[in-house]
Amino acid sequence: MASINILHISDSHIQKSSITEIKKITQKLIDDIYRVQKEKNITIDLVCFTGDLIQRGDMAISDEKQWELAIDILVKPLLDALNLTMEKFIYVPGNHEVDQNKIVKALENGLKVKSMEEIKSLMDEFDPLYRERLEYFYDNVKMNQSGAAFGILGYTCQKEINGVNIGFACVDSAWRSCGNGKDEKGNLYILISRNNYTQVEAKRGLNH
Repeated sequence: MASINILHISDSHIQKSSITEIKKITQKLIDDIYRVQKEKNITIDLVCFTGDLIQRGDMAISDEKQWELAIDILVKPLLDALNLTMEKFIYVPGNHEVDQNKIVKALENGLKVKSMEEIKSLMDEFDPLYRERLEYFYDNVKMNQSGAAFGILGYTCQKEINGVNIGFACVDSAWRSCGNGKDEKGNLYILISRNNYTQVEAKRGLNH
């Protein structure tokens, strides 16, 4: 069976003040990857980044332009070193990706639930406004993952690696985040769906 090697990283929290540090860390990461690939006689086939690529979602595309900065000083150098394209960079949002300027207090209060029945009702009547705080994030995913299929939350994609088709379910727990992790313990929940989102199961108590 073909070998498939995935690099899993997260939480770089990139912002303008960390440029020098992140550049150093990125180079050290690349050096370590080269060493491990040589020692183990492997090649990294895909990178999964699971949240908090940047520090502040409200500065993702304006002000510090942290998203562009992250691509320039971490993502692109890493993918270039591994000879991979953005199609082989799978990423999901964390609470720091949330654009807090897009959060409406009245709407936020309405999204607070106390039971599975309330969650199911909310999902059955899901409004795109609920995920506006991560709109820029999914716009970026759509640009870079041409084969992705988007549900009301998160997305799925399929990659062929070394002749093997692999499916990825990119689950979004940050859509219910207000960006303040310490106050969200036990209050985040995700959507797990089947049959083209006609049946819904909700899981509570997730922390990012």
